[in-house]
Amino acid sequence: MKKGMIVGEKLKRIVDIFFNVQFLIFVSIGCINTISTTVFSLIYTRILSSISAFVLGYLTGILISYTLNTVFTFRDKFNIVSLFKFTVSTIPNFIIQFIIVYIGVSLLDLPNIVCYVISALIGVPVTFFIMKFYVFVKKR
Repeated sequence: MKKGMIVGEKLKRIVDIFFNVQFLIFVSIGCINTISTTVFSLIYTRILSSISAFVLGYLTGILISYTLNTVFTFRDKFNIVSLFKFTVSTIPNFIIQFIIVYIGVSLLDLPNIVCYVISALIGVPVTFFIMKFYVFVKKR
């Protein structure tokens, strides 16, 4: 097989993974999750410290995101193993986004919004890939 054909097949595979309805649903749920995490964090600040409220809001967001992604994105069944794997799979996204925002804001003096957008453009596809092939793996 020619090298160009192999590269073309790999590129097609990447396009197939990320340019489809499933990925759009995942991104839409991410938007819903961002809003719900923020709202719950604000609600929790009425009874908890800001840091505690953020952590509890983030954990609430993970549960909401897990539920929505299980039902709508990956059409899977709820179970403790996938919930654990889902929670673990959010760690690389957090790290990627944190590093990009830190470098962009602290070292490159870029506007926050630019850093947030860049971090999401990189972190979200990575998280989708991890969830698709680690958390919600369909048995063949």
